[in-house]
Amino acid sequence: ETIEITFSVEAPQVSELEIFFPVFWYEFRMPPLKMEKKGIYFEKTVKLPKNALIRYGYRIPNTPWEKREQYKPEYEPHRMILTDGSITSVKDKIYSLGPETINRPLLLSGRVLDKQTKEPILDAIVVVDGIIALSVGDGSYSLNVRPGKHILIAYMLDGSYKTVMQQIEIDSNKKLDIYLEKANPARVTINVSANIPDYFEIRMFSTAEQTGIKLLYRNRFITEAFMPVRNGKITLDLYEGQYVDYIYSIGNTGVGYEKDDHGNYIIRHFIAKDGLVIDDNVGRFWDDKAITLNVKVPSYTDPNDIIGIKGLHPLLLYLHRKEDNIWTIMLEPYNFQGKEYRYYRNVVGMGDEETLSRKADSKSKIINDTVSAWKLQKGPITHASFSIPPIKNKFSIFAFHPDYYNGQFAMLMEPTIKRIAQKGFHGVVLSQIWNYEAVEPFAKISRAEPISIYTPAFEIKRLTKIAHENGLKVTLFPQLVGSPTPGSPKTFDSEWWNKWFDEIEKFNLYNARTARDANVDFLLIMDREPGMNMPSNFKAVFNRRMKEIIAKIKKIYKGKIIARVDIQNFDRFDYWEDADIISQKTWGSLGVTNPTLDRLVSAVGNLLDTKYKKAYERAKKPFLIDQLAYYSVKGAANGQMVPEAEDESTDKNLKYPLDVEVQKLIHEAFYRAINERDWIIGVYLFGYSFVDLPEGRGVTIRGKPAEDVGSGWAKKIREVSS
Repeated sequence: ETIEITFSVEAPQVSELEIFFPVFWYEFRMPPLKMEKKGIYFEKTVKLPKNALIRYGYRIPNTPWEKREQYKPEYEPHRMILTDGSITSVKDKIYSLGPETINRPLLLSGRVLDKQTKEPILDAIVVVDGIIALSVGDGSYSLNVRPGKHILIAYMLDGSYKTVMQQIEIDSNKKLDIYLEKANPARVTINVSANIPDYFEIRMFSTAEQTGIKLLYRNRFITEAFMPVRNGKITLDLYEGQYVDYIYSIGNTGVGYEKDDHGNYIIRHFIAKDGLVIDDNVGRFWDDKAITLNVKVPSYTDPNDIIGIKGLHPLLLYLHRKEDNIWTIMLEPYNFQGKEYRYYRNVVGMGDEETLSRKADSKSKIINDTVSAWKLQKGPITHASFSIPPIKNKFSIFAFHPDYYNGQFAMLMEPTIKRIAQKGFHGVVLSQIWNYEAVEPFAKISRAEPISIYTPAFEIKRLTKIAHENGLKVTLFPQLVGSPTPGSPKTFDSEWWNKWFDEIEKFNLYNARTARDANVDFLLIMDREPGMNMPSNFKAVFNRRMKEIIAKIKKIYKGKIIARVDIQNFDRFDYWEDADIISQKTWGSLGVTNPTLDRLVSAVGNLLDTKYKKAYERAKKPFLIDQLAYYSVKGAANGQMVPEAEDESTDKNLKYPLDVEVQKLIHEAFYRAINERDWIIGVYLFGYSFVDLPEGRGVTIRGKPAEDVGSGWAKKIREVSS
């Protein structure tokens, strides 16, 4: 069923214009349509699916990419319409057709709330005038818009609440609360048949969060994660009325997708209804000119690794396992022309092959490549020998994966969690990183400005469920990034700090509600970041406000709360005593130049007793080492580090003298020292990577002797505990 919508846009600066309907980034639902010029306006009536949530945009035909519509450089409007029949005539105003910042002087703000319970809704998407805002911890949202009449859309990527659309008029700053009604669950089954070799994995990319996370980036949602078709079927747990656009691909959303006879995307869609069964007969992914790319990888490659290729397309591009160590993909010749590429396993950069680059020959119908060695693993992993004394303290050992997130990591989390469980570790740490979008004149915290490395609430739920199914506990570990004061530390006044507290409270309440809804076992609260100094006379207020935030968190979240001890202000702050567990990280020098296990055990014991035991004695709360991180380079026991800009994802990492033995000894020393101190409840092994890196110089222990030690201790503690 379709419905006609008339689009009218004010664009006095151009002589011709067309309307287009992107689904993901620039995958069109139909060819762009030329609009009719009427004075300073352009108009077009379009037939669209009824009850659909449709994205659309405007552009000048046949113009360079940099001349696309933008409201500030590199940021495109994200216009939407709900085709439920309540609005059939849309009026817009063009922004800039080029990299220009357009003034949006008015602030629209409010809260997104559950219509029945009045509880805040997290991660609700509010779209007005083509600008996206996401709701935060108290349900609040805010966005700057231009004056005039606008369509407001509010919806959820997972469809758990019914989409609402309304017309609003804004001529001054406006407060507007939005109430959403819960939708009923709907299980949808899609049967997929295709005439392609069995070793090709058909991948479903969709607008529903259930098929893979979407991260907000420059006012758009990036879709890199996908759901594979297994045994000819996909089962989706959606919600009644949820509109879903989707495509099939053997590559990503940009290459290897299902095509019609003209080479265009085949965009499919449905409206979720419980019990709906869809039968899809999938067509072609390539034509007679397609190039087959085969690659043979080293026999020692972990059988759970996924092989990818970088350089041919900017998005994540995984191959298909053809045989045990042979992977393949078929792509069009234009994907290869003049491009250099490199294979990787699991993760671009740190999982790269040793060969720096290859040049594609687009004239060959079949390309057969061989990866002779991986950059940071030249051969099979050798396992370490060590001994474990009798267990006196049954402390927990959690693996803490890299503390930023993206679509590639989302694809690797499930096998990584299963590996962590197989190694015997007791839990996994999930990260939640937001940014300082601004610091001056006042602090503003954002999940997607200036970068997008956050973990959506839906994803925290998904991963926690997987971890619990594999016998692991889960900690949610929030952090903030973005240097607040480049250069020398700066002292902010009381007004700045009070506004900062408004931001940090929303962030903490977002994480409290996420942890509650996901059934997370432990939650760390976020307080300060280094480089942010406060007036000495504000410290009492700071302490009181943090106590108030912890009290609010406790009303929402009933799991165990972790608070970091502020060692520098030990005598001025005591808010951390209100938590269930107190913590700090250990990254620094142990002061050991010629490390042996005995010397390191003594140094670690001295560190724990002199620096952290006083916090335990005062608070009478168990102590946690929330980040154990030492590099596998010479001098690590004396504080040697590798700059973040030269980590394993770069080839510069190779210049540092590798020493995996010293990393192993440091970890072993910590376990032995903790075993003698029953006031320490556990340790989180920071930077646990998504790929084995036995020759990596970073803090990850994966594929190194330190992993064997940690695994051995964790299994022994499990054995004693049972």
